[in-house]
Amino acid sequence: MKAGVCLALSKLDDFTFEVLETFQNEDGSRVVSRWHIGGTYSPMDGTHPWRQSLDFTGTSVWAVREDGKLLHNWVDRSTWNVFRRILSYPGFQRHALNSGKVAAW
Repeated sequence: MKAGVCLALSKLDDFTFEVLETFQNEDGSRVVSRWHIGGTYSPMDGTHPWRQSLDFTGTSVWAVREDGKLLHNWVDRSTWNVFRRILSYPGFQRHALNSGKVAAW
């Protein structure tokens, strides 16, 4: 998973990460954060050159142990909207088919 995240981030020029809101329950065993990621999309293998601004939001929930270490985390993000936008780019499908490559997403 770490390699996949690094690959995705390497394809966003001018990468920005903004925490919109963070809060926790009374005992600190659950922490929630809403965030926003933005940048300029650079093509991944098999995709047509398409330098446009993309952004998406997400929510992370962390389960925290009594000693403060991370026990588990869940992440929900709106990347499906980003993927649909990439697929809608004129010529994307033609370029991907002609190159014989599959998009990394």
